[in-house]
Amino acid sequence: MNEPHTASSPAAPTAPGAPAANDPRWRAILSRDGAQDGRFVFGVRSTGIYCRPSCPARKPGRHQVVFFPDPPAAEHAGFRACRRCHPRDVAAHPHALLVRRVCAHIEERAPEERVTLAALARVAGMSPHHLQRTFLRATGISPRQYADAVRLDALKERLKRKEPVTMAMTEAGYGSSSRLYERSPQALGMTPGDYRAGGPGLRIAYTVAKSPIGALLVAATGRGVCS
Repeated sequence: MNEPHTASSPAAPTAPGAPAANDPRWRAILSRDGAQDGRFVFGVRSTGIYCRPSCPARKPGRHQVVFFPDPPAAEHAGFRACRRCHPRDVAAHPHALLVRRVCAHIEERAPEERVTLAALARVAGMSPHHLQRTFLRATGISPRQYADAVRLDALKERLKRKEPVTMAMTEAGYGSSSRLYERSPQALGMTPGDYRAGGPGLRIAYTVAKSPIGALLVAATGRGVCS
């Protein structure tokens, strides 16, 4: 809604005119109700842009708003996706924002504390079983696996800063050195000490491939993936 639009505004869908003040969709826009994201999108005639209900941009005038069931319908009418709220991302998976909120909660607390599935379920407002299934469907991994990845990233960063292995391990939330050393070949491709030293003398093979989000580089030793 913040972008300039010089072309003629898109035509309104079937029912022209402003939404009624008591329309629940209009109330969702006014309150920026994230729970309604993925249920509908709204277009703004004056800008030619469509958004999700919780878009943080300035609220449009009621007479400028038209509703659509989904992004394809809005685009068919000539509207463009908002670059601020990315309504197509939400439509691609109705729980995308919820999963992002859970991820952010994990990132804020790991590695300092162990975040339980029950605690994450309270953040998400759903049962632990439902959260586990929803998170797995959206990301391909479980909340615990995501927390493990956050912890591993914290360990790598500390080792790169040349912190002592024991200190890096403790600060990254690993309870025992034996567990870390058991997992390090698969997680680091080498021992923590070798990773801290930059892998001297190790043969590291790598390749670059295309992926849906851009170029992807994978590097590995004979013991496992290191980057």
